[in-house]
Amino acid sequence: MQKVDVNRVVFESIEEYENLFEDPKTTGKKASEVAARFSTFNEATVDSALEDTLYPEFLQKILNDDHVVQIDKWLIKVDAEKEQVLVLDKKYLDQYTDLANSNLDNKNILVYSTEDQVLSMLKSNSKPSATRVSCSGDGAGPDDGDRDQTYGKNLRVRIQTHYRRYGIYFELCANPSKQKKRLGIWSYTSGNLRVEYSFKYQKLCSGEVFPSYAGNYTGTSYGNSTFSAYSGSERLEKYFIEARTVEQSDNVASPYTFSRYGGF
Repeated sequence: MQKVDVNRVVFESIEEYENLFEDPKTTGKKASEVAARFSTFNEATVDSALEDTLYPEFLQKILNDDHVVQIDKWLIKVDAEKEQVLVLDKKYLDQYTDLANSNLDNKNILVYSTEDQVLSMLKSNSKPSATRVSCSGDGAGPDDGDRDQTYGKNLRVRIQTHYRRYGIYFELCANPSKQKKRLGIWSYTSGNLRVEYSFKYQKLCSGEVFPSYAGNYTGTSYGNSTFSAYSGSERLEKYFIEARTVEQSDNVASPYTFSRYGGF
């Protein structure tokens, strides 16, 4: 049961945290729906929810202002800017300030990379200097891409795709949006945008591909939205994601497709 202790969200076990994420065979559910489970909880019990564009919506909901969450006995700070994950055993709770301030002179603080599967390493008592994976696979690197289709003088559709790593959370998603240029600056504008998505991925050290077929999921956004193909605590070894505009209410010149490949 999630709770708050000294202004931080607490998961009583690693398994409780990992169980937040749905079965990958039914993936396609937006990460925002998972994050929504914490919305009321966080606003009611934490002084101020983290708001930082470096972090996805899910982490914004569970991290406090120090970028810290507790999972099992571990106090975990996710530093997206430095691409580090700092971990402190709860028995050193009196040293929380060192964790919050990223005081690496404190030898009780373990320093991992955001590309590590931190929770798996903690479960196996693997130190940060240990080999990151026990199999021969090599995880896919972080990736951001975008493609624009301009129509008329000041309107465009932008499709962005992201595969991002945060040590305790990994996400593969697409962000389609409608934009309008005003005084030379592009900004979101209203209007429905129908997009079809196809994707597949393989988790690190796993031979199984999810979905076993390239499933299509259609969504309608009002200005902009996020489609999450994968969100979870395990890193991906390979992935493919494609977003294709189908139709639009204000007559886009023609549908177009944007694809990103990470190993497939």
